[in-house]
Amino acid sequence: MRSWSSSLPIAAVAAVLLAPAAFAQSSAPAVATTTNGLYAFGDVGMSWLRDADTGGTTYQSDTGLAIAFGAGWGFGNGFRAEAEFSHRGNDVGNAHGDISADSIMGNVYYDIGTGTRFTPYVGVGTGFSRVDFNDVGNRINDSDLVWAYQAIGGLTYQIADQWKLDANYRYFGTETPDVGGVQSHYRDHALLIGARYEFR
Repeated sequence: MRSWSSSLPIAAVAAVLLAPAAFAQSSAPAVATTTNGLYAFGDVGMSWLRDADTGGTTYQSDTGLAIAFGAGWGFGNGFRAEAEFSHRGNDVGNAHGDISADSIMGNVYYDIGTGTRFTPYVGVGTGFSRVDFNDVGNRINDSDLVWAYQAIGGLTYQIADQWKLDANYRYFGTETPDVGGVQSHYRDHALLIGARYEFR
């Protein structure tokens, strides 16, 4: 029968070899779970505004800036609801001026559980947007408050117990704004990255 004294060196070597793995497992964030309770988020990225047809003149926009931030509530069953403020701004590429939209939206999401730290999600939102044509073509300098909507798809990665990295795509549109007596449209594609903090 093997003595305890002869077993101790083997046990010591095993402990040294297994310690880093045990530490890594204990220090890593838990596998992502369904959001339950209050959270806050902030995103920033690029905006691609579709051409604005103002009746006789089409204005093409350069790639612009998009930001979004707000807070929400997770219900613990995959569904989330949130309030969001967003801003999109694009310079007009083929004329003078710029076009922007400041929006307040209410969004509803569904998180698709994967059993990993990656969580894809889909969502829709509606609200109001102030669309601003700022001296566009040296002839349109006006704004209009209109109904807005958006469709969202994204992916989060959990980096800590309460922190998640977020990447998402948003299609954003509004009803036709009337700016300076000219009716146009506002349709935007955006890619954003950011972070979410969950208060749990």
